[in-house]
Amino acid sequence: MRVFERVKGRDIVLADVDAVDSGVTLSWSAAAEFLTIVTGFEQPILPAEIDSMCSLLQAPASTWPLLLPKQRRQEIVNMRQSQLESTFEDGRMLEYFNTWLQGRRFLDRLGRMRIDLPKFQEFTDSKAAIERIHPKTGATNVRYNTAGSTTGRLTITEGPNFLVLPKETRRCLLKDFSDSAIYSIDFTSLEPRVTFWLSSNDLSEEDVYEEVMNMCNIEDRETAKLATLSTLYGAGAQRLATTVGSLRQAKQMMERVSRYFGVPDIENKLAIQAENGGVKNHFGRPLHEATKNKRVRLNHYVQSTAAELAVLMFAKLCAEHPAVKPLLVIHDALIVEVPKSAEDYFFAACENMRHEGFWFPTKRERLDN
Repeated sequence: MRVFERVKGRDIVLADVDAVDSGVTLSWSAAAEFLTIVTGFEQPILPAEIDSMCSLLQAPASTWPLLLPKQRRQEIVNMRQSQLESTFEDGRMLEYFNTWLQGRRFLDRLGRMRIDLPKFQEFTDSKAAIERIHPKTGATNVRYNTAGSTTGRLTITEGPNFLVLPKETRRCLLKDFSDSAIYSIDFTSLEPRVTFWLSSNDLSEEDVYEEVMNMCNIEDRETAKLATLSTLYGAGAQRLATTVGSLRQAKQMMERVSRYFGVPDIENKLAIQAENGGVKNHFGRPLHEATKNKRVRLNHYVQSTAAELAVLMFAKLCAEHPAVKPLLVIHDALIVEVPKSAEDYFFAACENMRHEGFWFPTKRERLDN
């Protein structure tokens, strides 16, 4: 694997990591991102003194290989190369790296778009977001980080932060082509469905909460939803008790839901992991906080697996439909520009999204009408 830094529009190879296929390339910043995930501690892209030097010289941080003496540059490169090679001595981390890289490459394709700025300002007064949009062209670029949270839920480090902006701002995205439309493709109840999948249970119903109602003797959907989320997210029974009328009934309901989702078996598996090297999500991502804290273990395992699964499934969907332009991932939703000629085939694929044979239904919404 070649680790490179992009300097003045050219990719400069800094290191070769023998443990990974020689055809693989990884940016210097992405290497730091992956090492942050593995170690559980933020790995700076550059040492603090190098960052300070670039700021003092008013030079882009990416030009650091040109600014340093050869010996100092080689020291930094050798340290990063050593970290990566040490990480890949564990074959499981190498396997996870290959999975993570699929998602990272897809995310790198996203975020280049145009926004109707006057309309955008009707929905938010966020100065930070507005300043990141070109005032004349509306052009902007969003950059994602996969290491910005303990579970791997995405964060945005550059551009308007659509993860926290009002939902209406998504309607301000501009089309590149006149015969296309912008849609949101959103997974339905992703984390509960992921729990079914992780426990090897089958689920044919599109509405997971109706299924919970039927199987756990719960009378209405909202109560089923509350009981499910309280169970999976490790919440106490108090809030559910105010809905169902008694703490005893709430606890009994959560126990039924727990058994139905196969939670005891998952928790036992995670407890064994915690005692033998650390908890990892289904794809192999280390979950450092879940290893230390039993209370968050199930929640972090499900949330982390769901976050990476969503990116992987969206990446596969877009690879199979190259005419569709992916714009943003917003948690469990993908924002895309779809040419009219590709709608039927693309929408059919969205309605039948599967991973390892398990169905993950989606709903779609047009955003530009």
